[in-house]
Amino acid sequence: MDRDKLTEAYRLMLLSRAIDEKCTEIAFEGVAVPNYHGARGQEALYAGVGLSLQIDDQLLYNYRAFATLLAKGVKLEELVADLLMNANGTSRGHGGIMHVTAPERGIPGRNGVFGSKFGIALGLAQALVLQRRKAAVVCMFGEAEGNRGGLYEALNIAALRQLPIVFIAENNGYAVAAPTSLLYSTGDMSGMMAGFPMPVLKLDGNDVEQVGTETERLVERARDGGGPAFVECVTVRLDPHHLHDDQSRYRDSNMLDDAWKLDPMPRARARLLELGLSTAELEREEAAAVAKVGHAFDAMLDGPPASLDAVFAHTYFDSRKALQ
Repeated sequence: MDRDKLTEAYRLMLLSRAIDEKCTEIAFEGVAVPNYHGARGQEALYAGVGLSLQIDDQLLYNYRAFATLLAKGVKLEELVADLLMNANGTSRGHGGIMHVTAPERGIPGRNGVFGSKFGIALGLAQALVLQRRKAAVVCMFGEAEGNRGGLYEALNIAALRQLPIVFIAENNGYAVAAPTSLLYSTGDMSGMMAGFPMPVLKLDGNDVEQVGTETERLVERARDGGGPAFVECVTVRLDPHHLHDDQSRYRDSNMLDDAWKLDPMPRARARLLELGLSTAELEREEAAAVAKVGHAFDAMLDGPPASLDAVFAHTYFDSRKALQ
């Protein structure tokens, strides 16, 4: 990446880190942050993927992907409102961070069945082909979801039809408390995929430049009709799976110390210093991110809850009208 693009990536990473710190702060103060899962340690992965996408590309995101959603065009205030699950969010308070929905920005939303996104990715990609749109689908998932049989079926169909999909496997070491090595016979998420006739890569998910460069290349390849690809990003989860998870039951202090040594934030910062940014400039970027996130939370904390009147909005079938 050149300096400008890496600076853009670092800003996304800073915003993501600030969101995590603010969510943790207010949760311990007693404010509900429904379905919040921390992204600390995975910011490089999410920023790198996000910057590879264009507005027409379709994103099936994972619930920690704050930086990816921001890069795709979700406003910071909308994202915060979704975290707080109020009516100012993209799903108007009905779905929260698990169901960020912005179809006009290429975010069709998540779904209520774990592991079903792979079939949805196929449908979105087939639609792009039929509509002759030069765009791609990026499908992100973690260890537990990637261990579902639907992924293998989707990879097969994607390869058969040469569909424009890039599958992004997020290997942060754990499916909640189960190590990746207990879920995959090769010990990682990409070894078992090597036989599929598509590019299968394993990247350092804590290197935002590597993730951004390789993902952009494969997404462009998919847009141009080159077919699907599978990318494993090896990253690190620094926090518990969620706020109520006691990770000391399966990660001792030495393991956590080693995890913090892989924190992608210092690496990206050091790289920017190499490229000529000054310490003062970086400190201003860091302070600006904290301030932006703080202002967003201040503005959204007292947002209205989901309205019962909107329960039947944005649906294909209105049972109230049918009963009239």
